[in-house]
Amino acid sequence: MFNANDYSLTVSQSVNGNNMDIEISAMYTGSGSKTVYIYAAGTEKTSPEAYSGSPNPNPHHVWQDWLLNSQGTGFESVTLTSGNSVSKSWSKPISTVRGAGGQSAADNFLTVAALLDRRPFFKQQHTC
Repeated sequence: MFNANDYSLTVSQSVNGNNMDIEISAMYTGSGSKTVYIYAAGTEKTSPEAYSGSPNPNPHHVWQDWLLNSQGTGFESVTLTSGNSVSKSWSKPISTVRGAGGQSAADNFLTVAALLDRRPFFKQQHTC
């Protein structure tokens, strides 16, 4: 069983021209080492699309693009050794998200991340 208090996760992002540079750092403070997956995506803080029938007509944290491993085949795997931080980075076009609520796309770009102890099922879907 995993103790969530044994882990820390930090997400930072910064504008770099037309891209958003993203760095995710994870650390484990328990004993030994653990291999985990970084489950992460670029989202819109606020969607510019409205829907009716809700007290909040603009949904938040709308997933736009996964942050995957360098092969694009699944989530990034990292082995965390007690007390040592591991960082992974991505660069995504700011145009991955849309501006909304008076904010530019860069200001509306929000990275969300979690650590998973097992590889999640991931299937690329294509539409024709």
